[in-house]
Amino acid sequence: MRLILCTTHPSSPAGWRCTVCGRDLCPDCTGFRVAGQGRVELCMPCGSLAHRLRAHRSEHAPLSTTLLSSLRWPSSREGLISLAAVSVIVHLLQLSGGLGGLIGFGVMLAYLFQIVRHTAAGHDDVPAPEDFHNIFDDVIGPSFRALLASMWFLAPPMIWIYENAHSLRDVLAFDEIVPITPLPVALMLLGALLYPMSIIIGALRGPMYAMLNPIAVIGGALRLGSDYWRCSLFCLACSFGGGLVSAGCDALFDRVPIPFSGFLGAAISLYLPFVSFRALGLLVRARGDELGYGGGDAYRVAILDASPRHEVKPVEIASGSAHERLYAPIELGPMMHPMEIQAVAESAAELGTPTPQLEFEEERKAAPGAVALPETVDAQLPSRLAMSMATRDLDNARALLRAGGASIPASTLSAQSWSELARSMGEEAARTSPDEKRARAELSLLACMRAIELAPQGALAPKIWLQAARLCDELLSNRTRSDRLLRELVQRFPETDEGKFAARRLAAAPK
Repeated sequence: MRLILCTTHPSSPAGWRCTVCGRDLCPDCTGFRVAGQGRVELCMPCGSLAHRLRAHRSEHAPLSTTLLSSLRWPSSREGLISLAAVSVIVHLLQLSGGLGGLIGFGVMLAYLFQIVRHTAAGHDDVPAPEDFHNIFDDVIGPSFRALLASMWFLAPPMIWIYENAHSLRDVLAFDEIVPITPLPVALMLLGALLYPMSIIIGALRGPMYAMLNPIAVIGGALRLGSDYWRCSLFCLACSFGGGLVSAGCDALFDRVPIPFSGFLGAAISLYLPFVSFRALGLLVRARGDELGYGGGDAYRVAILDASPRHEVKPVEIASGSAHERLYAPIELGPMMHPMEIQAVAESAAELGTPTPQLEFEEERKAAPGAVALPETVDAQLPSRLAMSMATRDLDNARALLRAGGASIPASTLSAQSWSELARSMGEEAARTSPDEKRARAELSLLACMRAIELAPQGALAPKIWLQAARLCDELLSNRTRSDRLLRELVQRFPETDEGKFAARRLAAAPK
């Protein structure tokens, strides 16, 4: 990824860009002001709204630089504890034989699938076990999905044997040898390389038929390109290495009696599967939007992990019945947006307060390189919207959203502010005429989506998903669209109150 440098400090990397003057800004050139539950980030040189510079995850942290880190991921303290816990459970179940062994295999696969989802969601810690729902979803389902995925490399040799052997029973008893030709070997190797894509579909709870669908599996691998083949070869090497480690442990423990050798062998044998499924999660984290997993904006991350260095603190001034927010004169000029200077001047005139900042405004106009005050306000919609939400002027905020619509970027407001604006716009839509109701409901839905873009895994996300689904159902009368959002909510947040409500709503829906 190309490094962007600060316009004022060329030796410092930039993490923001001014929406008016276009400067690239480092933390020293960026300030912030608290706005409701969130904050607005500002350009220090001209006082306008600044937005974070973002890049796609695959550019910010390419898989080629993160893949090998999965080798040491299970070696953390939490990773070793989880490894030991899963090993103990699996080994105890296998000791019971028969059905117990199958259950242990399903428990292991369920946790490995969870590693993929947990990593794909952006987490680097070791996931805690998920709540148990039922034997099918949590034990039989993962085992069956793994069996389906294995058909990609097991089916070619099985079909070849079936077509060329005189008796399948003789082949299994090693009484008949089927000649090996390059074709089944090549198909088996290709299937082994495509096996991880089928596992990804299964781990992300995709439809089971998609795991065997050549269009879904081969198409997904081709879309991910070199990243997929790199990850697939890595997982294939881990599988081969895991087989050697398992065989080595068996040979060692047969020769050297070690207490609890069964538990120890299970733990050692599980290390490389942990590594493989972590690698698959890293692949989805970097390129999952190309597989339809999550929205595209959720895969855009800040290119600089830093915060603005300067805070603008408001000073409350009250006089008579008017209560207006004015800013300290020492911070007024370089930190405020031109539209805010005008608003403060009007407020001060109403209160009978001197306005020395107007003199500073004239100095700004005359200063070399100064940013001219805009003649129109259309280009300033994001800044004006941010200020309206910061001052709780919801009427004006709704009007600005109607004027700007989808052209207003998500970074204009915090997720909390977008959610509040969506709720306010939805209430307004419910009060308007049928002709205007749909347009305003769509804007309310847009605000919900903006909030989700900013915080797809935040604490507010389940509530916003449910809010968006209700908008589609109640205001847009689009039950299909509502159900699609409810299913997404259940998939992303199954254990939240909102996710459980969505699951009940979908179960009660007419078929």
